[in-house]
Amino acid sequence: MSYFYTYVILPKEGEKMLTVDNLLAPYDEGLVVNPYITDYKKDAKKLHEERLAKYKGILDHPNKHKDIDALLDQYNWIKSMSDEEYFEYISEGEKRDKEGNILAYYNPNAKWDFYEEQETFTVEQAMGDKKIPFALVLPNGTWLGIRETEGWPVKIEEQEEDEKWWEIVTQCYRQYQGHTIVMVKCHI
Repeated sequence: MSYFYTYVILPKEGEKMLTVDNLLAPYDEGLVVNPYITDYKKDAKKLHEERLAKYKGILDHPNKHKDIDALLDQYNWIKSMSDEEYFEYISEGEKRDKEGNILAYYNPNAKWDFYEEQETFTVEQAMGDKKIPFALVLPNGTWLGIRETEGWPVKIEEQEEDEKWWEIVTQCYRQYQGHTIVMVKCHI
């Protein structure tokens, strides 16, 4: 697990006052939610094909993966399974409904399991200092992240995506001038 910095832009005085806690609450990993289906048993073939395609995509670029032999073994093992066997494999240890669909009980919007407030500054200071967070929470509670995979934040390397993220952040800074930012160190 890792830490990442999130900037929480607070509403201005006189607007509906939401605190850092209120704005981050929907993204708490510990938030209790009703069970929901993550994978349908009827989609076993599609899920199997998607996993094989993902592995194949990585195998087509062997220089980008450290342990290509282990990955090839995993690919061949999964390829040898029937669609039903693959579904049983991915659902092992998971709760299922009466139709055999895989259920989840975790918060699908989870971004953090704990956080610490670090410092406070204005949007104008952030713009002037060209401060770029890993994620940004807007006064309406919207979470914007640099790039996300399956709900979890991941670090990016490509310059082009850094530039796109900077454009999004500066657009938000322009929109929320006069607001206060609380920098939060999140853990996931």
